[in-house]
Amino acid sequence: MRSLLVAIIAVTAISTSVLAQAPDLLSFQGRLADSLGAVLDTTVGMTFKLYKDGSAVWTEAHASVTVTGGIFSVLLGGTTPLDTMAFNAPFDLGITVGTDAEISPRTPLAAAAYSEGHAWVVHVLS
Repeated sequence: MRSLLVAIIAVTAISTSVLAQAPDLLSFQGRLADSLGAVLDTTVGMTFKLYKDGSAVWTEAHASVTVTGGIFSVLLGGTTPLDTMAFNAPFDLGITVGTDAEISPRTPLAAAAYSEGHAWVVHVLS
């Protein structure tokens, strides 16, 4: 019985630690090419929007995104917080580069290992 209690306390402590570390940021990496398919090496402004049921529900602009060999990486939520978003329904990510029109089609968001693990911990603790 005592070892079971110790195990429960340990799992709770680890779970609480995991929950406390969950960031309110969304990492996104993409590939950027010109209209002929040539990858770009540049710095450009980008605007990211989250859409739910076709309507924009969140927007964040990044004035200076570095693109190297066509690859860019951003952390979303640093300027416009994501902490009020309930990711319990499908969302699509819209991306606008510079003054161009939004890239089509939009990118559907999928669960990642971190968020899936977080959901499992919440389920276990509830």
